Amino acid sequence: MGSEIISDETLLEEERKALGLKKGKSTLGIALSGGGIRSASFALGVLKALNDQQVLDKAHYLSTVSGGGYAGSAFTWYRNNHPDDKKFTGLCTNLRPK
Repeated sequence: MGSEIISDETLLEEERKALGLKKGKSTLGIALSGGGIRSASFALGVLKALNDQQVLDKAHYLSTVSGGGYAGSAFTWYRNNHPDDKKFTGLCTNLRPK
């Protein structure tokens, strides 16, 4: 079996079509680094701040590693299961001091 080599440009063009983006339009990606639970806590705060500034709705990609993956996974799960909670109040309720 032969394998077809696809150029980066072709791959990006296919992704843009799948996302409904016009050619030449900029895309935004968010990367959350690793570092265990401290990284996860920090990443959750960053996601909340980006959401408050209405940046998350403009993002097309989310890349995570290690601790950032905890926050990224929780965020992605919550966003998919609670689409009406635009401020993520349910996700962050237990993080507030009492």
